Amino acid sequence: MTKKIFALTMPKWGMTMTEGTVADWLAEEGDEVNVGSDLVEIETEKISAAIEAPEQGVLKRILVKKGSVVKVASLIAVISEPSVNETDIDEFIATFKLPDQEEISKTSEVDNNQFLDVDLHRIRVRTLGSGLDVLLIHGIGGDIGSWLFNQDFLANEFRVHAIDLPAHGESTLSLSEGSIAELGETVAKCMNQLSSNPFHLVGHSLGGSVVMEIANKFSDLVTSLSLVNPVGFTEEINREFLEIFLSASKRKEMKEALTKLFYLTENVSRTMVENSLRHNRLEGVISQLNLIVEKNFPNYIQAIDWRPLLQSFSIPVQIIWGSHDQIIPFDTKGFPENVMLKEIEKAGHMVQMEQPTKFNLLLKEYFKS
Repeated sequence: MTKKIFALTMPKWGMTMTEGTVADWLAEEGDEVNVGSDLVEIETEKISAAIEAPEQGVLKRILVKKGSVVKVASLIAVISEPSVNETDIDEFIATFKLPDQEEISKTSEVDNNQFLDVDLHRIRVRTLGSGLDVLLIHGIGGDIGSWLFNQDFLANEFRVHAIDLPAHGESTLSLSEGSIAELGETVAKCMNQLSSNPFHLVGHSLGGSVVMEIANKFSDLVTSLSLVNPVGFTEEINREFLEIFLSASKRKEMKEALTKLFYLTENVSRTMVENSLRHNRLEGVISQLNLIVEKNFPNYIQAIDWRPLLQSFSIPVQIIWGSHDQIIPFDTKGFPENVMLKEIEKAGHMVQMEQPTKFNLLLKEYFKS
């Protein structure tokens, strides 16, 4: 009978990632681990995140010390059945081959970054993979980087598009009123350019409200909805976060705002803070973001309530939220039975970044169903 030995390797999060830093080991050699157990904290330029155990077994060998920088796909630890001896582990390590880094960096044949012209807007879209179409829509202040840990994984089985909303990322500062109607219509027109087939829509935060707008007015473009910590299902919104984020001029202020998005404050990297500051300092960005806030959160109350619409919805809907969301409190009461509710523990507003393994599997299983 073959003895089971499993490799734990440095993950690749995003096309541009080539290496990562082992920030801390969360388990020790000899520890018994279950599928989903947090094993090691990895730091990249974008964010810090924990790698979970891919299999049940014993953490037999840790190969990379805390603080070490290693290439993507490098072997960093070995997990096995308890009965596997040290000689077998040594042989497994000796015969492990690091994949060709050029092959790792190659993009899919359908991979591309493009700009779509829609009315007054020029919209950036990143597309990966092939198969059924999936569209990822970020929240206020985000961009396609909000899906750093998700798009590549999903692209193994689907054609996955991530979009920069107007006034975000590399899309133009061209909003006229900042309403959900304007955002929804713009994204719907992008969808028509991207594919003739309907989409599985995934919307985070403000993007969740955009997804609902598209499903309401352009239902023929939609296969299913996945709403992630969405706007439009409660009155509350974290006023302090919005005020600090839109006025931050220094690293300390921006970090204070961004830490409210996460369950673990250490997940906010220096690069994330600097990138947010750099973007908000661009001429016209804050005035455009304020348009969105004034239209959708007057007096810091959510202007739209999508809950009544769900009662008559024929489109499949699931809602995913982090159990420790400080931005939008979520209440499970009052949702119709046709809506699937999925809570992820140890995650805040950016659940897709803090618990990517659980989040990605929820999406994949939902799309397939």
